[in-house]
Amino acid sequence: MAQGVNRVVKFMLFVFNFIFFASGAAIIIGCSLVFADFSYYEAYTGPNWLALIVFIVFLCVGVFIFLTGFFGCCGAMRENYCMLFTYAFIILGLLLVEIGAGIAAFFLRDYISSNIEKNMLKELDKYPNATNASQELFDGMQQQLECCGVKDYKDWFGVYANATANAVPASCCRSKDTCDHFDIPTDPAEADKTIYTKGCSESLKKFLKNNLMTIIIICICIGLIEITGIFCSCGLMRSIKNDYEVV
Repeated sequence: MAQGVNRVVKFMLFVFNFIFFASGAAIIIGCSLVFADFSYYEAYTGPNWLALIVFIVFLCVGVFIFLTGFFGCCGAMRENYCMLFTYAFIILGLLLVEIGAGIAAFFLRDYISSNIEKNMLKELDKYPNATNASQELFDGMQQQLECCGVKDYKDWFGVYANATANAVPASCCRSKDTCDHFDIPTDPAEADKTIYTKGCSESLKKFLKNNLMTIIIICICIGLIEITGIFCSCGLMRSIKNDYEVV
């Protein structure tokens, strides 16, 4: 009976370790993509060492999840008490780190959001005389997020082209072939037929917050798996200890 239970627990540990490998890959890839987005829009989010630290922590967690697979697989296969103890200890440590990083990422969302509108307004005012790279960043954002201006498309009036024109950059156009971006109606309903009218500030906040929430949700799912893995490894350790006592 005890051997049957051990086999079930060992099989569950193998399954969990496979999931750990996949989860580690998901964290590494997800964090890399999110960090790339934050780096790309750093002119609007502002430089943030806390964000960098949080992403590095998540990446390290992803790498360590790969390493725990070694102790889990070997410990379960050989029924090695020390390896299983090391496995459970590492998983517990990772779980605590993930909780801390997840809390930091949650509060990081609001901190970054507070800087976006202010920094974006500065970049918009500098747009006519900005470098090609700065203009391409703003244009790329407006095309990707389907937005125009900071609060709305009217932020460009008097800034783009000349001080009196109701003009917006061509990147605000829904279709550049049929868009006269030098004479935009002040009525949002009319303007919406040819250009994007919603502001980029809220769109960028939502985009970055959704990316962070994706990472947080992944970590919550992995945390639940890790808790199950800890219970399984502890159960197998107890079984091994009882076998030794019987012998």
